Formats: sequence, structure tokens, C-alpha cells
Amino acid sequence: MSNDIAILKQLREISGAGMGDCKKALTETGNNIEEAMVWLRKKGMASAAKKADRVASEGLVGINIQGTQAVILELNSETDFVAKNESFRGLIKEILSLTISANSLEEAISTKIGDVTIEEKVAESSGIIGEKLALRRFKKVSVKNGVIASYIHTSEMPNTGKTCVLLGVESDCSNKDALNELGKKLCMQAAAMRPRYLHSSEVETSVLEKEKEISREQLAAQKKPEAVIEKILEGKIAKFYEDNVLLNQIFVMDNKKTIGDVVKETEKALGTTISFTGFALFKLGEGVEKKEENFADEVAKMVQ
Repeated sequence: MSNDIAILKQLREISGAGMGDCKKALTETGNNIEEAMVWLRKKGMASAAKKADRVASEGLVGINIQGTQAVILELNSETDFVAKNESFRGLIKEILSLTISANSLEEAISTKIGDVTIEEKVAESSGIIGEKLALRRFKKVSVKNGVIASYIHTSEMPNTGKTCVLLGVESDCSNKDALNELGKKLCMQAAAMRPRYLHSSEVETSVLEKEKEISREQLAAQKKPEAVIEKILEGKIAKFYEDNVLLNQIFVMDNKKTIGDVVKETEKALGTTISFTGFALFKLGEGVEKKEENFADEVAKMVQ
């Protein structure tokens, strides 16, 4: 038993892979450390720990629309150079085609590509390419009737770009082109104005309370009377909705209208009702804390 632990520790140190992965590699190879190292490299797990603290904020965002369902995902790399690599682009294309039935990130990474899962395939590709790769985000949008509209900003290849938007437009109207036109306008609006929510009902109470708390402290510091503070807070919350909820925003193509006005006009023109079932806006690298390094530091690392 102690010998097994020693081998496990040795493999962990020379590969940089996780303890669980090392244990599995040794099990698969009968405790042969050299074959286990090969096994880890094939799976892209060797040196995984060394890559773990790297920042993968480049890459591509992609969408796949198939009838009444669609998916959007973000596949990250460390550099834009790798994101332009045909192997990387082939990988995101393959993942998009295989995950149309998935409903969550967990289901997506568990989907099989041949004999391995997408999670294992991404790890394997990371080992081959030599950069940290990560399938970071995934979302499903679907409708019962109607269309799924989309918009891609800064397109890199078909169905991918730096910013992608999906919007489920629900309606029993037979004029799908008109529905898609409305949806496309709203997707472009979202790409430009970056709302966090589709409906005002989606805004968490905790978020509103935090906004009120911040504004109340600011106003109190200005010695505003309590009655005045409450009145001002109402206006600030209304502005928060306008800035952060897509359906509450001012229409960028005509600032005399709100998005709500545009939807009502379309409903009247088509003689139908329209609702929105799902919304996703992915901007590449959003939410990833990038490490700032100067040129001298980069050169010093290369010399070392």
C-alpha cells in the first residue's frame, strides 16, 4: 500500500495533474508510471495543475440554432492566437453541433465526443495545444412556437464571434420573418446596451436592495430629508430597470420609443401577441479577471 502511495505521489509531482486523475491513470495502466504519464498526456491532464492558475479569457462565443431550440456557449483559450487556430475552431464547431440537446453546462460537458466526454476532449486539446482551454459558459434557449432570433458581433467564423445574443420570440403568428426581424433588432439592442435581464421580474430582490442601500447612503450623506430620499429612490430604481432590463430599455434605433413600444407596434401590425421565453448575451471574457503584466515581466519569464 505504501509503495502505491509513493508511486501516486511521484506521478502527481512529475505530471502536475490532479490526485484523482493520477490515481485513475495508475489504475488504468497497472501502476506503470511511464504508461500512466502517457495516459495523462493523451487526456490532456498532464501539467493541468500548472495551467490551472493561468487566465483563459480569449477564445470564441458560438451559437447553434436548430428550429425551436438553440444553444450558446463560450470556449476560452489563453491567447487570441490559439482562438484563430483551426484545431480550436474545429473543436468549438464540434461542441456546438453535439450539445444542442443539452440543457445546462453540466449536461454539455458530459456529452460524448466519440469515446470521451466534451470535458475530457477539452482537457485533451489543452494538452495538445499547450494552453489552458475551458468551456466556461453554456445556455439553452427554446420556444414552443415562434422563432429564436440571434445576433453575432465581430464574427470570426460562421456562428461564432466575440459577442453573441440569443432571444426566444414566442408567438403563434405565421409570419416568422417579421418575428425574426423584431428579434434581431432586440438582439442588436442587447449587444449594444448590455442588459443583465430580459424581464423586470427576473431582477433579484437582493440586487434591488443593494442598489437602494448604496443610493440611500449617498443621499443621506448629502443631508437629504428621509421623505425626499424615498422619492428619489423610486426614480433611481426605475432608472436601474431602464438600464439593466432589456424590455424596459429605450430603443437605440429610435430614442422616442421604448422596447415595449416597439413590441406593441409589432403585435398590432401582425395581429398577434408576442412574449419572450429566453435570453442570453455572452461577451467573450466577460467576468474573467485578466492578469496585467508588463513587457519586462513577460521577457523575464521567457528568460527564466
